[in-house]
Amino acid sequence: MLGTPQLYCNYQNKSTEGMSIKMVLMWTSGDTFKTGYFLLTQAPMQFWICGLLQVAVDFTILFQVYYYGRYPQKPISHTTHTTIAKAL
Repeated sequence: MLGTPQLYCNYQNKSTEGMSIKMVLMWTSGDTFKTGYFLLTQAPMQFWICGLLQVAVDFTILFQVYYYGRYPQKPISHTTHTTIAKAL
């Protein structure tokens, strides 16, 4: 579940700026091969279910990299209300 905090952080920031795409691809390939191994060796169900969940998180992060790179979010502006500024 290494990628879960990163997934949430990316969602909160609406950005993947500074993330290494190579790192995420390595996570994805490692989790994919590990899950394939669990399936081929008929490991207990909890192993391959966890592996599939990890691969899903990895692919979701890859989607975030694509989405936030292609459709960057505008930062939230912190404007001061004019009546409050006049009162000060």
